Amino acid sequence: MPNTLDGKIKITQLEEQMKQVSKQLDKLDRKLDKGFEAIQEELKCYVREEEFKTVKSIVYGMVGAILMAFMSGLIYLVFK
Repeated sequence: MPNTLDGKIKITQLEEQMKQVSKQLDKLDRKLDKGFEAIQEELKCYVREEEFKTVKSIVYGMVGAILMAFMSGLIYLVFK
């Protein structure tokens, strides 16, 4: 009989330990969810490469047009 009683006590202890581990895992899961939500919120502030390509093309085109106008005016003044 003492062996079955010790076995039941060990099983009860293991069950209690598993409940505690389960609670700690739940807490960890909530912390991870909050962390991922924070990262997602932070990433919304950054510009994606596809969005930047359009702006980059427009800005480069405008700068190119200004430089061409400047060079054309300079060449016109040199030949005049």
